[in-house]
Amino acid sequence: MMCPICGAHTVVKETRDSRRRRECFNLHKFSTHEVVIEERAFDWRDVASHPGKATQVASHYSISVNHVYAYRSRLRDEQRSSAMESRNLQPA
Repeated sequence: MMCPICGAHTVVKETRDSRRRRECFNLHKFSTHEVVIEERAFDWRDVASHPGKATQVASHYSISVNHVYAYRSRLRDEQRSSAMESRNLQPA
């Protein structure tokens, strides 16, 4: 973590519960408080089938655009293999 006063690197001097006392290399002292952020769970298929541009979908799910592209590619691959299997299983 960087010092909010001068931008220098900091070290943790003391930790109690969720509060940390920090000190930067220029001897500025300050406290930080840890907060747990609940992670949103989602199925990758929801992401892949979500309508809209990849940038909008990535923003909606708080993931990278590259993940959206990967999930969409994975869904296309699954759909292709499923279609191939259904063609092979049909009686001639």
